[in-house]
Amino acid sequence: MKRILPVMMLLFIPQISLSLSIDISPNPVWFGEPLSISANCTYNSSAHVWLDIESPIIMQNLTFSEDNQTFHLTYSNMPELGTYTGTVHCVADVEETNQSISFLVRDLDAKIEKLKPENFYTDSRLTITVNITEVSDHTYNPNSGIGFELLEGSSTINLSPEDIYFKDGLWFVSPDYIFSEGEHHLNLRIEYQGKSIEAPFILNVLQPLNVKILSLTGDVKPYNNITIEPQVTYKGSSLSLSELNDLKIYLDSEEMPFSVQGNRITIELPDKDPGTYTLKLECSYEGAHASAETRISYLIGFTGTLVDIDNNLLSGTITFEKNGFSKRVTVNGDYSFSVPAGTYTVKVENFPGLKKAVFEGVEVNGETENFIRIDHFTSDDLGVPGIRIAGGLGLEMVLPFDSVKMEIGYDSSVVRDESELKLYTCENWNFDARRCSGEWEELSAAVDRISNVVKITTTHLSGFIVGEEERADIMFKTDKDAYFFGEEIVVTGTVRDGNQNPIPNAEVRYFFNDQTGTVRTTHDGIFSFTLTAPENPGTYRIEASLPEYSMETFTEEVTVEGKKALTLILPDDSEIPYSEESTFDIKIVNSGQVDLNDLDVVINGLPEGTFTCSPDRIEKLSRGEQKSVTLRFIPPNTSKNYQVTVTVSNRSIEETESFVLMVTGPAMSETQDQEPPFTGFITFVESVNPFDALSGITLIGIIFYSLKITRKKKEPRGSIRGIMFNIKNEIEKSSFEFKEEYKCKKCGRTFKSKRALGIHLSKKH
Repeated sequence: MKRILPVMMLLFIPQISLSLSIDISPNPVWFGEPLSISANCTYNSSAHVWLDIESPIIMQNLTFSEDNQTFHLTYSNMPELGTYTGTVHCVADVEETNQSISFLVRDLDAKIEKLKPENFYTDSRLTITVNITEVSDHTYNPNSGIGFELLEGSSTINLSPEDIYFKDGLWFVSPDYIFSEGEHHLNLRIEYQGKSIEAPFILNVLQPLNVKILSLTGDVKPYNNITIEPQVTYKGSSLSLSELNDLKIYLDSEEMPFSVQGNRITIELPDKDPGTYTLKLECSYEGAHASAETRISYLIGFTGTLVDIDNNLLSGTITFEKNGFSKRVTVNGDYSFSVPAGTYTVKVENFPGLKKAVFEGVEVNGETENFIRIDHFTSDDLGVPGIRIAGGLGLEMVLPFDSVKMEIGYDSSVVRDESELKLYTCENWNFDARRCSGEWEELSAAVDRISNVVKITTTHLSGFIVGEEERADIMFKTDKDAYFFGEEIVVTGTVRDGNQNPIPNAEVRYFFNDQTGTVRTTHDGIFSFTLTAPENPGTYRIEASLPEYSMETFTEEVTVEGKKALTLILPDDSEIPYSEESTFDIKIVNSGQVDLNDLDVVINGLPEGTFTCSPDRIEKLSRGEQKSVTLRFIPPNTSKNYQVTVTVSNRSIEETESFVLMVTGPAMSETQDQEPPFTGFITFVESVNPFDALSGITLIGIIFYSLKITRKKKEPRGSIRGIMFNIKNEIEKSSFEFKEEYKCKKCGRTFKSKRALGIHLSKKH
């Protein structure tokens, strides 16, 4: 009974049925704006809600998102206008419910139909006709609830309710606003039920009164009459001069008297300086004002004399042209003419050396004397190194101009090859001296071989020459092929023309590493200059060119390397006792310009097994560095002189020096007072060349003289030993001064002994 009770209680729990409610906002919705659908699907368990659209298009399974048993769907891209129908489905467990829905998607359109009046003037009132349409599955012209705003740029043109009305399905907007003359970019903004659209348009505003000066006749001279023919219109209709309310004439700011005959105005010109002035006509009609103006120029006089710098009179023609006006003058040295002020094309033709020059944009605004200068010259008048001159021209223009097209003549009889002709100019041209104070530079020009002229367009005037480049050859050599760092390099060379004749005073420009300079050749075409070898090893190019001539740069290569050198600092010649170790310091200095590596130190001249050398190899000796080698020597028990040879070398350098060690006997204590043996002396004497008579005589004389002095002073026997040592040193010096020198036949080096020469030969050769 207890088990049955809970089951029976479950049967009496009330079940909640599935229910669905829908909310659509906004409805209708503007095209492109988001549509929001909310669904309240009530049930005691989770549910799934979606939308199927059946018309006007089919869209299925648009799923709602759930938020606390409320389901939401937002859609912003309805593809078509019109009424949409569909079904919202809600499913929970095995139960399902649904509900049909519909909503409207619409759009708003505005079109400017007309602007009145069509010819709009500054005193006109604008009326804008606009067609506003609501479009869905049908069209509709809303007649109320519309807001208007008229904008020009960011400025708002005020509209009052009286300026806006609806008639026959169209809206009319007519602002009470005065527009200035010109083009106005306007924008009509429309607001309807939360939707905003814009209708831009352009308004051209005209002056109602317009005046133009059709023609002006008569010479512009002081006290001369000129006649003006104007055209006056009001809102497109012509007016006669008699209909105008006010008419005035101004010359610049000065009001001028005038007379009217029909549609023409006559003015007597006042006395004015040559130049350009503004003639202005002003008038009014029906409250509107207008003006027109034109420029008139009082005539400007030109006088002068055309001669070259040798005072030869020049003949040709000069023509001034502008806007149908033309003034042509034949010049035979002197000239005098007048033209109005203005901007002209000026043609200068058929002068010596100048067939034609056409100046564009020549400004004429005041009287001018000698406004142009022309000079013609040949190679006899001007010599230019490297150029064979066929024609020369100097040209100056006082008046400002934009550009000039020139045809410069040349003498073809002095030209070897007309295809090689070139045009050169000198910007720093001294007209009066007929001299270039700068450099001649080549210009791009066309050669007319039929007319014998060179054509060019330029914006500046100067000196010009037509000619051929003369060829020249340059050669040089150095005093040797290889150099050490910082060593002086001597370069000598010659410059010759195509016929191998020397060219005097030719400029030679040279380049080497970072060294540059120029020199000039002597009267026989020779030049020279010195350079300094760089501080880095390598192969370097010396380049030389002739800037005044057409030629290729001549080059020569030199090798630069660091000098390798060693300096050996040896001990002084010394006397040492036998059987006792003696230590000597040998200094090795890198006195060259580069580092040295793997240097071997070899000692010769001492008996084997009696000495050591430490170190006997130097791995690296930097430039300017000094290192020491220690020589330890235990002499045998024999008095003898040893010539010690020190050789330091590697595969690229070898240096040998020597010194003398004199082994004289055992060391004596200070208490010993016995006569020293003569062993060392005898050994020393044996080392003297027996065939050297001079050495023998010297030895005898020194011994005799020393013994004599000793006896007179009665020196102790210990002092006699010191005297003998001094004698031995003197003999040694004498012996080395007079002994033979041994020379290597292969490299020319000199050695003090046959043994040193033998060591050198065995290692070097």
